[in-house]
Amino acid sequence: MNTSNGLKLNQILNQKVRCVGSQVYMFFAYVVRSISTNYFYKGHCQNLKERLKQHNSGMTESIRKYIPFELAYFETFETRGEAIAREKYFKSAAGRRFLKSKIN
Repeated sequence: MNTSNGLKLNQILNQKVRCVGSQVYMFFAYVVRSISTNYFYKGHCQNLKERLKQHNSGMTESIRKYIPFELAYFETFETRGEAIAREKYFKSAAGRRFLKSKIN
C-alpha cells in the first residue's frame, strides 16, 4: 500500500504498479473534498484522474450539489479487493478519525 496526501495527480504515475503480461493494474481508495462545502466523498477506482473528472462533471447525481471537488487523499493498491476494503475502512468511525488526522 502506498499513501499520498497533497500530491499532484501527475505524481500518481510514479506509484508502484502490478503487471500481468502487458496489463498494468493499480487501484485506488480515495477521498475527494468539496471545495464549496465541508463534504467528503470516499470511493475506489482504477483511474483516479478520470474518476475526479467524473465527479466534477456531475456524473454522480447524489453528489452533484457539492461540485467542485479536489483530491484530498488517496492510497494505491495492487488489487481491487484491497482498495475496496480500504474504502470501507475510510467510511467507518475509525477510518474517519484516521482521515481527519491525515487531511486536516
